Amino acid sequence: MQFTNSDSSIKNTVKIVFAILAVSLSSSAFANAASWAGFGGATITEQNVLEFPAGADSWAGFANTNNSLYPLNLSDGGTITFTAAVSGSASVRFRLERLAYPDVDPAFDTSSVTVTGTTEATYSITIPNQGENIYRSFILYLNDRDTPVTIKNVQVTPNGNNQNSCDFSPQSSGVIQIEAECYSTGEGVETESTSDIGGGDNVGYIDTSDSLTYAFDVPSTGNYRLAYRTASQNGSSPGFRVFVDNVYSDLFSIPSTGGWQNWQTQQGRVVTLNASTHTFRFEAASAGINLNWFSLTPTNEAADESLNIENIAIEVDGVPVDSTKWFHQTRLPNGNSWFNNEVQHYTDLVSNAYQSDGSLKIVARKETYTDQGVTKEYTSARLNSKFAFKYGRVEFRAKMPSGYGTWPAVWMLGKSISESGTYWANEGYGTTSWPAVGEIDILEHWGRNQGFAQSAMHTTSSHGATQNHGGRYIYDISSEFHTYSMDWDSNRIIFSIDDIEHYRYAPASKNVNNWPYDTEFFLLLNIAIEPNIDSGFSESAMEIDYIRVHDLNDQLIFSDEFDSDSLVETIDESEDENVDEMSWDLDGNGVADALTDGLILLRRTFDVTGDALLDGAVSSEILISNEQIIENTSNVYQIADIDGNGEVDALTDSLILLRYLFGNRNNALIDGAIPENATRTSASEIEAYIQSHMP
Repeated sequence: MQFTNSDSSIKNTVKIVFAILAVSLSSSAFANAASWAGFGGATITEQNVLEFPAGADSWAGFANTNNSLYPLNLSDGGTITFTAAVSGSASVRFRLERLAYPDVDPAFDTSSVTVTGTTEATYSITIPNQGENIYRSFILYLNDRDTPVTIKNVQVTPNGNNQNSCDFSPQSSGVIQIEAECYSTGEGVETESTSDIGGGDNVGYIDTSDSLTYAFDVPSTGNYRLAYRTASQNGSSPGFRVFVDNVYSDLFSIPSTGGWQNWQTQQGRVVTLNASTHTFRFEAASAGINLNWFSLTPTNEAADESLNIENIAIEVDGVPVDSTKWFHQTRLPNGNSWFNNEVQHYTDLVSNAYQSDGSLKIVARKETYTDQGVTKEYTSARLNSKFAFKYGRVEFRAKMPSGYGTWPAVWMLGKSISESGTYWANEGYGTTSWPAVGEIDILEHWGRNQGFAQSAMHTTSSHGATQNHGGRYIYDISSEFHTYSMDWDSNRIIFSIDDIEHYRYAPASKNVNNWPYDTEFFLLLNIAIEPNIDSGFSESAMEIDYIRVHDLNDQLIFSDEFDSDSLVETIDESEDENVDEMSWDLDGNGVADALTDGLILLRRTFDVTGDALLDGAVSSEILISNEQIIENTSNVYQIADIDGNGEVDALTDSLILLRYLFGNRNNALIDGAIPENATRTSASEIEAYIQSHMP
């Protein structure tokens, strides 16, 4: 995860699975020119010259990348038209598919048409009646290898007056009603029949971070009141965030309607829209929602101000990750950015990493965020395990995020990594730089190659665009859980998905350049954002059901089941126990004071030990032994992380405690002593925490 493989190596191993047909409404038909990206080794130039090289894979072709309007239903048939020219002749065909992934049924393959002549001419292919099939993928294939063809203005024009029975034209009152199933792109959702007057479909099976995107024409400039017809068994709060042309415009909760088909209409905010095509994106802020339709009603009411996502606390229905197991790595390694020109800030916000419903969610989100004096437009999380091991088997069950430009990974680095800001470097183990320290990528996934799961090794002998990698395609990698594993011993490292091996690293002759894998490694979980992120991206999550590490004897040595309920119970029990058994009263005189207990803790955080730890700070009248005081000092480290950043240090935690014991409160307590990665940041939080451990 330090550096990506070269694009060319990826293209030679995996289909691009992002294919969206651009279609827009006109008075009687809709047709926009498609744009193309080659996959499987197919190439395209800026001059729209397409080629199927001899060395390309047999399935190579061109996926449409115009992310405008969907869905496309050719219930009455239609026509594909395009202009083309070639030196000699070439055969061209197209394919329509249900989803943005090749070979997903229902699908339709057109007949081939032969392009001839160097002068551009117009060609057409007739598409017969497609019934109720809905298509969200459009692919172009060349049948002849090594024959460059210039192809332009590829359009699909359905017969009839509407798309998939999705009539986006205003009603007589000017109201525009958009059926939920008429989304152009959807992540993690399904359509189902609606048990209601008039029937039809609705969108259901919605989980947190699932999304829906719609695009349609608004014929008249004006203000419009949003409304949403929803159903929920138990209610959902918050429900949907709504982005209009990538502007955060509405946030509404879903009440309990008493059933998944008991529908209620919720009124939304008022927005101003110009007469043009607009994109509406719905993002589920929580689960348990069904959507039947949404509408825009012309109104004379003033428009509501756009919401500022930067200033709105993003609430999640979950709890923070277990800080005894995970460390939030947030420090920018070069003071300005992460590697590979990534554009995200890693944060310790609960909204970027939390546990709920028995799983961990790491969320990459488009939001303006300033940290370490640097402002970025995306946030995410990067977790380091506080556990390291040598040899064993890692297994986890996970779903990957989606979105062009997302780059999630579950991976490992040597414990001795010298990279500033990692947990183990902070703990004093940072002696070796990358790549000599070694890297093991158990799973990487690129949104620009949706569905391809890769494992890779980075060493001094091969790193960055490493030659040591392997993977396979998982078509539902973002919608279904799969089990990933890495099996490591002194001879080889084996990677599997759902118990099927896809890559093995076992150099015949091992040396420091190709085998740094004989020391302890730790786990990292993160989502990076590449600089070419889709402009329409707003958020997506990597969800991990569990992660477990077994030793070579198959004994469990580390695990996190991400059970939020048990975590809350553990925290509560731990805090109760700490209140009863641990306090800042290190010398056992019944009082926590600055010049004994505070001074001892300060010395301890500066690594002072032995007689120097207690010298001059302990009264001769103290009834417990020096050994007991030293033991108390060690024990109190379990509660001494006052600011909650995962570490105990002198110039934050000890300084805050000393100030408290000297009577400082409010800003005087915390001024200049709160680190950037603190989770307790207010004076009231910190005062309450310190007070809870008073004798």
